[in-house]
Amino acid sequence: MYLNNNSTFLNSTENVEDLHKNEIDNGDCKLLDSWALIVQACMGMIAVSILIVKRQKENPKRPFKTWALDTMKQITGQLMIHSFNIILSYIRIFNSSAKESNPCIWYFLNLFLDTTIGIFILKFYLCIVNKIFINVLKISHCELGYYGDDPEKPLISAWIKQTIIFIICLCLMKISVVVIITEFPIFIIFGHFVIDMISKNVKVQVIFDMLILPLTMNAIQFWFIDKIIKADESTKCHFELLDGISELDDNEFSDINRLLK
Repeated sequence: MYLNNNSTFLNSTENVEDLHKNEIDNGDCKLLDSWALIVQACMGMIAVSILIVKRQKENPKRPFKTWALDTMKQITGQLMIHSFNIILSYIRIFNSSAKESNPCIWYFLNLFLDTTIGIFILKFYLCIVNKIFINVLKISHCELGYYGDDPEKPLISAWIKQTIIFIICLCLMKISVVVIITEFPIFIIFGHFVIDMISKNVKVQVIFDMLILPLTMNAIQFWFIDKIIKADESTKCHFELLDGISELDDNEFSDINRLLK
């Protein structure tokens, strides 16, 4: 009787251990539970803080309203990409096998590529799409970071146009990243290696995926993308020069015109 009870207890213990082991092996990482949402909120606050710090280091500083519009443009785009990354992680668009079912692996791969080669892909698409809107479609106020001549009264219509362009380019960048991951399985192997090396604990995986990694990689991404989407120095100089020329007399204007040619 005692042996039977002891055997039952051992079997129950083994079943619990096996269940726990299966949860770990299956990568039962949750990106949308209460713990993950708290971590994501921290990540969002850190991302905005990075842009504030960058503004303090600018020389010369953008007018506050211009900086605010640039920041809102980037936040809007990054919220969309963050949502895409979570959705892609859960639908397992790449492979639905049990070995590759940990959403933390997919989120890590998406975030890693978004914040490295994704920056250069985004800049490439921004150059192309911007030229199409400005030179082909002849749409005004599409120059990144330029919201009209008066920085105290920025044009919201210009911000909307530029945000649409930015989101289009982010979507193209995201498609490119997905293609890269699907066509090069070495990235999946790399993702497994990194996540398994970090920890078997799913909460630690979430902290790494949504706090520690973004703290470093998103800091670089936000910094560089902010440099990309703010007004080009040549554009600002161009409008400052036009303002100055408008105050010149005819003789001075002809001299300046010859220099510009």
